[in-house]
Amino acid sequence: MTLFLSSPLHAQTQCATSAWLGGYYGPEGNCSTAYDGSANLTEAGFRNYLTFGTMTAGPGLTSLARTCANTNNYFTLNGTTAATFGTGDYMYFNLTLSANSPVFRLNQIYVTQIVGSFNLRVAVYDVAANSETIVLNNSTVNVGNGSRAEITAGTPYDLQPGKTYQIRFYGYNSSTSVAIDNPAIFAMPIATLSSNTYTICSSTTPVTTLNSLVTSPLTFTNNISLRWFKGSTYQAAGSTLSPGTYTPYYYNSASNCYYAAGPAVTVSNSPVYSAAAPILTGNQTVFQVACGANPATITLPSTATNAPTGGTLVWVSSPTSTTPISSPVSAGTYYARFRNAAGDCYSTAYTTVNVINELCVTPPSAITVYTGSSVSRDLAAAINPKGGTPSYTYTAATTGCTAPTGAVGTISNPTMAGSLVSYTAPSTPGLYYYCVTVCDAAASPLRQCKTVTVPVNVVNTPVFPCVNSAYISRFDSVNNNTRIVKLDYTPTGVTLTLIGTSPVHLNSIAYNTVDSKMYGVDTRGYLMVVNNSATNTITDVNSSPITGLPATSTNYWDYNVGGFYNGDLYVQAVNTNSTLYRINISTNTATAVTLSGTVGGGLDLGDMTYSPVLNAFVGFDNNTKKMVTINPTTGAVNYAAFVNSVIGEMGAVFSAVGADNTAYIYGLDGTTNIFYQFDLTAGPNYGRAFQVYDDTFPAITEYDGAHCPTSSLTFPVDLSVTKTAGSSTYVQGQTVTFTVTVENHHPLIAVNNVAVTDNIPVGLSNVTFYAVPTPGAITSVSTNSTSPSSGNIADKAYIPPGGKIVYHITATATSSQPITNTASIAIPSNFTDANINTNISSVTITAAVCYKPAEVSGVSYETMHGITAFKRAGAFAPNNWPMVRRGAYTALEAKTKGFVVNRLTTAQLNKIVSDGKAVEGMAAYDVTVNCFKIYDGTAFKCYTKPSCDQ
Repeated sequence: MTLFLSSPLHAQTQCATSAWLGGYYGPEGNCSTAYDGSANLTEAGFRNYLTFGTMTAGPGLTSLARTCANTNNYFTLNGTTAATFGTGDYMYFNLTLSANSPVFRLNQIYVTQIVGSFNLRVAVYDVAANSETIVLNNSTVNVGNGSRAEITAGTPYDLQPGKTYQIRFYGYNSSTSVAIDNPAIFAMPIATLSSNTYTICSSTTPVTTLNSLVTSPLTFTNNISLRWFKGSTYQAAGSTLSPGTYTPYYYNSASNCYYAAGPAVTVSNSPVYSAAAPILTGNQTVFQVACGANPATITLPSTATNAPTGGTLVWVSSPTSTTPISSPVSAGTYYARFRNAAGDCYSTAYTTVNVINELCVTPPSAITVYTGSSVSRDLAAAINPKGGTPSYTYTAATTGCTAPTGAVGTISNPTMAGSLVSYTAPSTPGLYYYCVTVCDAAASPLRQCKTVTVPVNVVNTPVFPCVNSAYISRFDSVNNNTRIVKLDYTPTGVTLTLIGTSPVHLNSIAYNTVDSKMYGVDTRGYLMVVNNSATNTITDVNSSPITGLPATSTNYWDYNVGGFYNGDLYVQAVNTNSTLYRINISTNTATAVTLSGTVGGGLDLGDMTYSPVLNAFVGFDNNTKKMVTINPTTGAVNYAAFVNSVIGEMGAVFSAVGADNTAYIYGLDGTTNIFYQFDLTAGPNYGRAFQVYDDTFPAITEYDGAHCPTSSLTFPVDLSVTKTAGSSTYVQGQTVTFTVTVENHHPLIAVNNVAVTDNIPVGLSNVTFYAVPTPGAITSVSTNSTSPSSGNIADKAYIPPGGKIVYHITATATSSQPITNTASIAIPSNFTDANINTNISSVTITAAVCYKPAEVSGVSYETMHGITAFKRAGAFAPNNWPMVRRGAYTALEAKTKGFVVNRLTTAQLNKIVSDGKAVEGMAAYDVTVNCFKIYDGTAFKCYTKPSCDQ
């Protein structure tokens, strides 16, 4: 055998024998076995990567013969040139390596002679390159007949993956025929790599990461696998990479030796790995999404001022994340890191960046207040802060903002309580202002604050401020004059305050929001204004009747309907007619407005009022007993759906606007002295009148009403809700009951559209309910216990003074945990409830602990087992202890001692089970999970809920 020496790079133990790569080594004494280029591979794991051709004669031979006689197998090259290696005087076989094959270093040739001595040359021919390389030249094979010889000189040759080679065997002697026995080749596997460099990102990168560079197999089936060395040190599994040179070797575990060294890999730290945290331009670490941005996103920077070589800036969602995110991004916290694509390496240092939504505020518009008045204004809706981090705080000051054009000064000492600002208006009219700073809830440095200017237009206090007051004109038949009174609704009753007296009969009064005064028409046809002068409270506006206003049969007396729209007073004469008159109070002229869409030839209104929310006049038609709306521009009339047959004559109608910009319409029935509210909910009940206030007024005849239509008109009430349970405990799977009682404690005021809510909690199913209202109360849910409503309670109820509604709820308990059920009520914005603490109520029920009562009848049995501290256990007899304690499984007795069970860990209890020693009913306290456990035949389980199983 000839060795082509190829040692490992360092001092590892080299395999003394290379792997038999293949060849035509004939099995002695078995001539029936065909020569197979791979059948005799000593390393069968290589078979998948090699393809052998048959032994073939070279072009210089006349023939190639195989001899198999007795124990002799050999090839005879016929036609060789004597005494020299003739061109083409060789035999060969093709050898193809797969693309994923390792490099095979050809370093051993094995041949023998069996007929006669000869000179040998072995060459490798690269088919693709058309190039022949001699690896063994002119070696003499001279051994006795039937012996083998080893060739001891030559040059290694690396067979490359994906290539085809011819392995050529030349021979010559003194004749023209050479016999070559057992031609075979041996080689060492060498790893192939995709790169000779590798960049690491951290000190914890495992050595096995280098396997990603290996393009040849990592293992073969015949105990051969790849190993890495750093210098002469084997890098065992679990080792980590550090800068230096690493070399791959194939290791033969059966022989405990290494084949030739593969190409070295230089490992180095990435410059990104140890880089400093990214520095953004201007050291910016906070970015704002601008107000109004749609979408609300921002593009983060793509570069840093200190990027290392090969490093690019990336953004991730956490300090350790290696998954880049792309811009634009919404508000949140992000982290800048450097990344090197080589090795997908990320810097350990990072920069934290916060993206916040810009705090956006709206400068409030000016409000008009009266000189010297106390003002409270909730600025939350006006400033409407958005963005930043809710919630928001408000601070008022007189400096720090820009004065509006024309301002004469600042509001003194404005104070804030939340978003509610309070101050006293200056005593001199003019434009004033104050400053409000709004800050979000973020901590520094992310906290944002914005300051706005709040203008205030201060005017002289009008005769009739636009406030929560209603007014009525009342004809005094004794003194033949008209008195204007103010109505105030209190928790105890209505109060009437005299405002002024007209020397003549006045009607059609209405409130003008343009100048905050009340006007009316008297029996002379004069336009009159109501003021607050002590000496002359109601005066003529002009010295002549209104031009264009026709006289009636009673000389203008019949104009009893009035309402203001855009500064003009609209009036209508009494009884059925189809004409309104629009009076310009500046020019003292009237213009007819013809009504359309009326029923029965016109309307018979007792009064009307303008609603800015409905953008229409609203009144009550005595002919149809329906609420009507009138378009002030076109005169078009629309009738509400509901017929209010109980109303006599509604001579005073009032419009108001709630805090939630809801329209409210009220009316006073002079025949019953009942104050009504109209239901404006779309549907069949639209226009239905609900009693709000019932009190004894002084006798009223020929009356009219007025109210500032842009202000509220609120009523004080006292409502409560009470939630109770049929039982404080329940049994899982059984029925539970609750009641919700909603009650109106006010003796005079009714409340419409009370929102009653009870959202059934988790733990209850199959929920049904019905309501039982007291007389006069109205509910939208079922009042029939045999066909109840189901699910959550969401009622809109009407509750008269002293009335109530009781909701009865039935459900199935599905939980084993405490169940809390909460009911609440909410009143519309035209009511105030001084005691809001009673507007919510909760009740909690808990799962019942179930114990069966002792058996006290029938046959009782002796207790056969007991533990006593009194040393009195006796032999089995009815009167001995424990037999005398009848009807139990075990009796325990002591004065100063308790019963202590075994205290074991979960692991100890599990071992009892695995050892097969657990018995059903065995009990112990588990100190690991802190519960009392009982073995149920399969496992120890916590005993948490006593039951009443039969």
